[in-house]
Parts: sequence; C-alpha cells; structure tokens
Amino acid sequence: MRTTSIFQNFTDQESLVKELLDIDRFRLCPCYERASHQKIQKYDFTPFLKELDHGAERLMILLSKIDNAALKERIQDMLNKILFQKKVYMDKVVYTLRTSDVKPFTKICLMLHGMLDCAENFAKLAPEVDDVLYVVPQAFKTCYPLPGIFPLAWNYQWFSLGSGSFFKPNPATIKEGLEENRPFLLQWIDDLALLVGGYEHVIVCGFSQGAVVALDLLTQSQLLKYVISVAGGMHPDISLVPSRVIKKALLIHCPKDRIVPFYASKDAEKRLLDLGAEVELRQPIKHGHLIFTDTLGQKCMKDFIKGDPISPQT
Repeated sequence: MRTTSIFQNFTDQESLVKELLDIDRFRLCPCYERASHQKIQKYDFTPFLKELDHGAERLMILLSKIDNAALKERIQDMLNKILFQKKVYMDKVVYTLRTSDVKPFTKICLMLHGMLDCAENFAKLAPEVDDVLYVVPQAFKTCYPLPGIFPLAWNYQWFSLGSGSFFKPNPATIKEGLEENRPFLLQWIDDLALLVGGYEHVIVCGFSQGAVVALDLLTQSQLLKYVISVAGGMHPDISLVPSRVIKKALLIHCPKDRIVPFYASKDAEKRLLDLGAEVELRQPIKHGHLIFTDTLGQKCMKDFIKGDPISPQT
C-alpha cells in the first residue's frame, strides 16, 4: 500500500466532506516498499511527514469553512490524529529488512531490541522467513551514564530502570516508561496493520527490555494478536485489557538467565493464560540471557512467524 493523499480525487467540498465521514478511508501511513533482500535499510520518513503536513493544512482550511458542529468535531479528530502521527514518526530511526526476495511480503514483524542495543544491530538477528518485512525501530531513549565497554552506537533503551542497581530496577519508573511508549507504538502497529491488510498479519517480537514492551503492547491492545517474547517478562502492576481476539504468544527464555530471571516468563505465561491467550513456552538451555540466536529459539521464532506448529522442547 502506498502513501496517498485523501484529497487527490475530490472536485468539491461536499464530496470531500462526505468522504471524510467514512473514517476508515481517512488513513495516511508510511510505505516500506523499498526494503530489499538481505539489505538492512534505514527508512526515510521525510516524504511521509510532508504528506502529513499537507493533510493537516487541508483539514485546517476545511475546518474553517464548515458550520456543521458534528462535521467540525469529526474533522478536528482527524486533524488531531495526523498531528499525533507526526509526533510518532518525527526524528525516529527505523531500519527495514527482507531476508528473502522470493515472495512479496505478506506479513510484518515489528522487532524491538533490548537495552544497550540499537536498531541496525538488532535487525541483523531477524529470523529468515520468506514473506516477512521486518521493521526495526530504535528505542526512543538513550542510556546514561554510558558504560565504557559499550560502543556509543549501542546506547538505547525503551525505558529507564530508575534508581538502584542494574539488577534491582525501580518498578514505578519502568511502568512510567511503558506508559510513555505505549501510545506511540500502538499507533505504529495500527499503521502497519493497515499497510499489510490487518492485525492478523502483524507480529511483534521483542528481546529483553524490548520483550517487556512487546508483552505490554499485547496486553494493552484489543486487536494485536501475535507476540514473541525472548528473555522478557510482564510488569506486575499493569492491568490486562480484555481482548477482542484470541492472543497468541511465544515465550523463549533460558532457565540460566542471570539478567532477566526465568520466572519472569513463567509469570507472563500464567497471566496470559488467565487472559485466555494461547501460549507456547520454550526453554533453550544454553547462552543464558543472550539467547536470541539460539538454534531452538530461532527455529521456534520462524515457526511462530510462519504460523506453523512450534518446534518441541529438546
């Protein structure tokens, strides 16, 4: 699907207003068609942001000419949505990747990296599935103070751990970070679902801190169906939102993980089952926290993304 202007086919104000009443037709979303086989590409949102500016300008003109209160309210809602989308995509770093050029993509996997990582590096770890486009945003915050052993490029996080040690983060600070990220990423997922024809074709895959964010999105969205959590868990103080769809989650966690303890995934499994989700838990026995490229883990991720039965525990 290409980015299109809602204004390009209208000849008069009356027909434009009539079309605007159909809210589902009023959608602008970025197009990721340039992603190519085995090439990680940084996405340029500049054309899309210009399209958003154009749409906002035309809506403001239309708003000034309409007298009907109900129409004005609808148009204002659309204008607010465009302005929020601009905030969502402005100054964001995103990489895209296709692991095969055999087929056009029919699914999108939004990949969320862990703390002290970056989008370009994490994109290299995408499971090889023919018909998937990987969209890999860089976390919106930098980590500081920066540990000397880490290169500057790998210094991003989705939320701060707050006061205390690395192994004893502040739950209140983490909750604030999740709630701050949530509207942006839910908008992103909504746009990706439009691009690929529905939420049933969107998967969110997160590692470590990114897995905490992914599980938060799964439990706070009524429509997101598929999430892969690798070495992550769920925040204990966030209420689960009743779902319109059956959630499906793949949890991958090494019992020897010393960064995010294994019981975080066991707790997530229980809470998701209580929500009515279908959950598969796999336990690679090697690599501790750094299990994203584990052979069993990669095979299970591929199965889940393709919609195949998950490889059994070995």
